[in-house]
Amino acid sequence: MIYVSFRNELARAPKPNCTKLPPEVRRPAANGDTMPGMGIDKTVTRTVLLLFIAALTYAADKRNWKEGTLVSMEAIEHRYQCVVSDGVYSYTVEYQDPIKAVVHRPVKFVIEKDQFILLDSDGKERWGRIEKRERVLVDPPEPRF
Repeated sequence: MIYVSFRNELARAPKPNCTKLPPEVRRPAANGDTMPGMGIDKTVTRTVLLLFIAALTYAADKRNWKEGTLVSMEAIEHRYQCVVSDGVYSYTVEYQDPIKAVVHRPVKFVIEKDQFILLDSDGKERWGRIEKRERVLVDPPEPRF
């Protein structure tokens, strides 16, 4: 009978070299022309990122802003409730943070689905959820006698 020792075979087997990385995972050259692990040129990445930011900015500028009046503002627990009217509708909107705008002064806003976006006095867009939308009566009904 022949006995084979596996211990000697394992000792003779080549050990994997964990220090040598494949070419696609190697660190970039000193000039930094590729991103590590991706093989993507940095200029391509920067160009795509700039185009994405430009598209977002262009979409924000193309919003159909409406003029309205900030009718009231209340702090209820840890929320802020504002009422904005555009002459046709009155919107009750709830915000998490306070709005920097003066009551009874004009404000700009836009509605996207059920979100109300208000442009405050700092020029920042404040997103809030529309709680209530009511039609404003332009001409009050005449009383009946």
